[in-house]
Amino acid sequence: MAFFDVKLKETYLSWGSYRYTKSRETIYGEGYLPIPADFAKNNNIYNSNNNRTGIGFNKFNFSTDDKFITDGILKASGCSCAGDIHAKNLHVSGNLKGLGSWFAHINAKVGDIIRVDFISPTYVKLTKL
Repeated sequence: MAFFDVKLKETYLSWGSYRYTKSRETIYGEGYLPIPADFAKNNNIYNSNNNRTGIGFNKFNFSTDDKFITDGILKASGCSCAGDIHAKNLHVSGNLKGLGSWFAHINAKVGDIIRVDFISPTYVKLTKL
């Protein structure tokens, strides 16, 4: 189907502790992956502002190529401007530490590349390149 690559930054690896806002307490171990705006629009990756949500819209079954995560759900969320229906981030649904745990497992560092591969409209595979 389609894929994009993410060059990791500190904010993706440490979202709960490396923040520019003080909107909540520090939480170590959180992580996320950004979605390029053009990719979200061209591939119908939505956030909860869209009328249709669920698997294939703002949630995707996923696994990691190293089998650390074999049966998870990624949630697409956030937006670049208020009311936009296209998502800007991916994280493990209901667990902001989910990707952080995988980042720790693969010893991810700033500058590493993660491939986000939409194998089908409902399934994503994550790979450290």
